[in-house]
Amino acid sequence: MTVFRIATALVVAVCAGSSAVSSSAQGTRDWSTYGLLDVRNPESPVVLIEYKHHRIRGDAVTIQTRLLLRTGSHWLDATPRGMKWGIDDAYFVDRTHGWVVTSDCAAGRGAMYRTRNAGVTWKRLSWDFTHNCAAGSGFRLMFLDRRHGWVAAPTPNGNNWALFSTRNGGRSWSYRVRYEAPMLDEVTFTAPRMGFGIGLSWLLAGPLYRTANAGRTWTRDPDLPELRYSIPVFFGENGILMGTGKRRRVAMFFRTRDAGAHWHVTGRLDVRGLRFPDFRASTATTWWVYGVRGSTPVALVTTDGGHTWTKSTVLGRGYYAELAATRTRSWLATSPLQGAGAVYSSGDLGRTWSRVSP
Repeated sequence: MTVFRIATALVVAVCAGSSAVSSSAQGTRDWSTYGLLDVRNPESPVVLIEYKHHRIRGDAVTIQTRLLLRTGSHWLDATPRGMKWGIDDAYFVDRTHGWVVTSDCAAGRGAMYRTRNAGVTWKRLSWDFTHNCAAGSGFRLMFLDRRHGWVAAPTPNGNNWALFSTRNGGRSWSYRVRYEAPMLDEVTFTAPRMGFGIGLSWLLAGPLYRTANAGRTWTRDPDLPELRYSIPVFFGENGILMGTGKRRRVAMFFRTRDAGAHWHVTGRLDVRGLRFPDFRASTATTWWVYGVRGSTPVALVTTDGGHTWTKSTVLGRGYYAELAATRTRSWLATSPLQGAGAVYSSGDLGRTWSRVSP
């Protein structure tokens, strides 16, 4: 979710609907940009966050967020009824059970919602936390199952971070603010006590961290180098991890067959010239690496665990790109620095892309 962190930093202060000065889309009254979340469970829906920009006067623009879920052949508006603030993140453990966390960093308000019927209805949970408006601050959701969940909340300009945890599906949360290293940007768990975390990889290289006590303490993996890591992806005991060097010229891939106890190098990929390269895996052997070269979105895919790669480009233009992939279809959202974004879809592993209207 590296690109999602950077792109949303541009609008995080106004997602709740407050006004902001903007020169984007001059002469246009309404336009949208999109945030495409990773499909982090094989049975989860594709989740798209729409940022609806509305010019109220001159350069004053309001931004509101909308939650869209891909169901069958169409997008479902699954925005919780009465939601007042901008969406930070969403997470589904299967087709029907999911959570959404929202906040207004300027007003110091926040809310979380849970659905058990694929977003048809939502229940507001006892969550009233928020974060500041600095770039990189936010909430990153992760649920292991219907009961165990975590929220990572980094505050880069405050040199602290918080980790929230629940064991009852979000009805109640415990948390601890940490002022010591490491500052984790995102976490994933393979068991209630066993998890992994990455630092501010969109900003700098660092270790892969692990915990064996549900997140109370974290230690760096001694066998892995410091890289700009994407969050590990697990399929049972099998896991895949991608990291790029400080200059993002080469991507290195690591595999584990024992749930992260040991990692070994499994391949490398030249990603020179690719802005903000990131990683997705739709199966244990089908991986995606994507980013933007110049203003052209680029996606590379392998179906044999990194032995061979196929490159595809999208006809659209953008400064950021985000990709989500299921076993049968992939999605790509592009965002310019100014103006409207676009969403594309491919059913043939990126050989052809078609623009879609959410």
